[in-house]
Amino acid sequence: MQKQGLKPNTITYTTMISGLAKAGNILEAKNLFERFKANGGVPDSASYNAIIEGLSIGNRAVDAYGIFEETRMKGFNIHTKTCVALLDALHKAECLEQAAIVGAVLRETAKSQHAAKHW
Repeated sequence: MQKQGLKPNTITYTTMISGLAKAGNILEAKNLFERFKANGGVPDSASYNAIIEGLSIGNRAVDAYGIFEETRMKGFNIHTKTCVALLDALHKAECLEQAAIVGAVLRETAKSQHAAKHW
């Protein structure tokens, strides 16, 4: 792609990160995410959700939680599905303090989604 003079954008990177993670190439997905940011890329909500979910499913709970915190600091929404995957990974890794924080975010997300539905 780059050899042809095309520059990957956020959607391209997010798709590649998600695909690598789903294929079990967790470390490669994380490296691509970091390279994307280092090269001036600006991850969006979908990018963050893709890497957090991929790391969570790949039993990289501590890495996933770090990116979860980065995501929250930047004000992005974290999908319910992503929170559940991270919560499960943190529980398995016995990271109970972090799991409690993710649980609180999950509850707040559910409340706001419920309120928006019934507004």
